[in-house]
Amino acid sequence: MKSSSPTLRDRINRVAYVVLNVTDLERSRRFYESVTPLRVANKFNAPTQPFLGLGLEQGAFSAYAMTDGNGAGRTEVHLVEWTEPATHGTAYEQFWHVGLAKIAFTVPSAKDKLAELAQLQIPTTNRLIYRNYVTIQDPDGIIISFPGLAYEAPENPAPPALVHTNPSVRDIDRGYAFYAEFLGLDLAHESRPAAPIESSQGPGSVLSRWDSHLYQARGDQRFSVDYSQFHYPEPTPETLTPYESATNVGISRLGFEVDDIDRSADIALDAVEAGAEFSVVGPVEEWDLGSYGRRRVLCMTDPDGIRIELIEKKIVEPMTGFASPPNPEPAVSLLTSAP
Repeated sequence: MKSSSPTLRDRINRVAYVVLNVTDLERSRRFYESVTPLRVANKFNAPTQPFLGLGLEQGAFSAYAMTDGNGAGRTEVHLVEWTEPATHGTAYEQFWHVGLAKIAFTVPSAKDKLAELAQLQIPTTNRLIYRNYVTIQDPDGIIISFPGLAYEAPENPAPPALVHTNPSVRDIDRGYAFYAEFLGLDLAHESRPAAPIESSQGPGSVLSRWDSHLYQARGDQRFSVDYSQFHYPEPTPETLTPYESATNVGISRLGFEVDDIDRSADIALDAVEAGAEFSVVGPVEEWDLGSYGRRRVLCMTDPDGIRIELIEKKIVEPMTGFASPPNPEPAVSLLTSAP
């Protein structure tokens, strides 16, 4: 894609959510509340209905929408337990697997996080910790990293926060055309070790070499899409394909909020017609997400088959029956100086 190609830059408001498919919703809620800053914002049930963009003629699930408590409009984590069909399969066994490989939360102190995990009897995936990077797996095997802002806690630490997820891709340039040019995300940081280095990023290897690009939606620095190509360990046929099923255990989907879903769908179709290497999966659908609302969604897959979806911004209804009493008269006029 060229810079003049169709882009969603002016349509995307924020990274809305990351979907984690789990096998036991309550167990996962307890786990994430015990080891991450996530807390429940909403519990919702999607009744049986078509999810055609996910390849399901009929489907149903229960879910928790969770936030890290660091302000309004934060990216959410959706813990989803599919009931029709049931969540199945296993999560990626290696952190470099093509797909949405892991999710990360910053913590003030790697040392304190290690002590906390030891008290909870939760093992790390790597025996030694490098670059203050602590990694574990949840009860379903989903990889979670805790990049420590320091080893020792600073005097006035920032609160723990949901910080990024990792779309791991096969070709970094092809990924750039999708994430930077089509989605219109802003580059925030790049990381390219010249050779494999010791790393505690997750199960499978101590040494790793990557080409990593952290992108954010229109300057929103609260959450990053860390799309990366791993060069070491070298990929194998088993690690080159993301989950085929939308109900497979693991980090399943990445959702972006847009202001106009119909205009966004037109732009996506124009981009595909112009030669962009991604897929639009079906038309715009309206999903009944119970207490989360009826939401209009467009499903896509990136050039590697990673599931991406656009969700239309929820309409804020005008307030009715609301009246403010007038402010009391000031003791001294604000327009004149006091005697």
